[in-house]
Amino acid sequence: MANEDSTSTTPTPQTTKVDLTALAERLARHANSIENITAKPMADDMRLAARVIDRLVIEIRKAASTTNDAIARLVEQVGGA
Repeated sequence: MANEDSTSTTPTPQTTKVDLTALAERLARHANSIENITAKPMADDMRLAARVIDRLVIEIRKAASTTNDAIARLVEQVGGA
């Protein structure tokens, strides 16, 4: 019986802000084009996913900015640049 290697080194593709923004736009567009009444819950989920992706991108950018500012302050304090 083969064991799954949990330390697999298969690289995870990096997703950029552009990729995430485009994905959110496609999800919203697809959701808006769903006309089948039985698929409306799926359309609602797609719209929600699009909003969540947009919000996550915003929060990630804020966190990155805050982190960069903190690093710059630390560099200044220790006599760097």
